[in-house]
Amino acid sequence: MARRWQLPERLADAIAFHHDVDQSAADLNLLLIVQAADTIANTAAVDDCPPDLLRFHPLAQEVMGNCLADIAEWYPQTQDEITSACRFFLDS
Repeated sequence: MARRWQLPERLADAIAFHHDVDQSAADLNLLLIVQAADTIANTAAVDDCPPDLLRFHPLAQEVMGNCLADIAEWYPQTQDEITSACRFFLDS
């Protein structure tokens, strides 16, 4: 659908491959960030604990640096925001 909408290739790849990272994506960094965000959002929906670092693609930790290493510190603050966004988009 992203390609049909003529979204930029790098964004279409991030959408298409965020569940199964393809290292040949047009913008691997963007793809890894989207994959990490998806993992965080999906974890927030079912668990109060931050996602295990093993759930992220190994390259994501390289791209995102200490952001993922420090997830236990900032994750609790994101849960309310994620829950609110889910209500807005899914309950409308």
